[in-house]
Amino acid sequence: MKTKLVLIPGTQCDSRLWDKLRSQLSSDIESTHFDIPKLPLSEVLLTLHKTIENAVKEGQPVFLLGFSLGGYIASSYLASLVEGDLTLDSTANLKVFICSNTPTALPSRELRQRRRIIQNIGAKPYSGASSSRVKYMLSEIHHNDESMIQLIQSMDQKLGVESLKHQLSFTGERRDLKGVFMNAASQFSIQFLASDTDPLLNYEWFESLPSAVEVKLCKGCKHMLPLERPDFIVDALNAAIFTE
Repeated sequence: MKTKLVLIPGTQCDSRLWDKLRSQLSSDIESTHFDIPKLPLSEVLLTLHKTIENAVKEGQPVFLLGFSLGGYIASSYLASLVEGDLTLDSTANLKVFICSNTPTALPSRELRQRRRIIQNIGAKPYSGASSSRVKYMLSEIHHNDESMIQLIQSMDQKLGVESLKHQLSFTGERRDLKGVFMNAASQFSIQFLASDTDPLLNYEWFESLPSAVEVKLCKGCKHMLPLERPDFIVDALNAAIFTE
């Protein structure tokens, strides 16, 4: 029986985000890309819940991996389970991997930048993610990787301006979910996977997590972990199979 892996992308990322990761996955893992619908967060979580419920009903172990914005959505989904807004079968085997995200308020610099982007979108036609914005999210060792830069820009262009406005606004002002993880750690297997130099993360926040929540940091990347270090994520996913 294959483990079901539900993949939630980050802002302006489509299924191509996972190509490198998928090519390295164990054959015992069956992955599904979750398109973030243009809906309020509560309805996004309900849509995600239905996807996970279907996998649980099939009797499969379920891995949930959220990257960046997707990591916040995955964390919010955990909150909905812990707080009783949504309910999974008590026998469900759910393991959660949160990638390149600390589910708390965004850094003030990032919030200011997002507000400027939203304002600029309203003032003039959106021309897509700039090279400087893309490089801000990549380690310097990838600044000359044109294929990686162009992929990020291509995903952004494909999803378009309406998707960008929605994704920047619907979870811009984020709730600090630290308390959720204090309770969730006793119910679910949870791992944070991140770079050790990501400007969008709050590393002090990691230090407050209960010991049952594992935090794994890697080098040779910055924010775009699925593109820069897919092997790091795959190792965590593959290893989790053997603890089933």
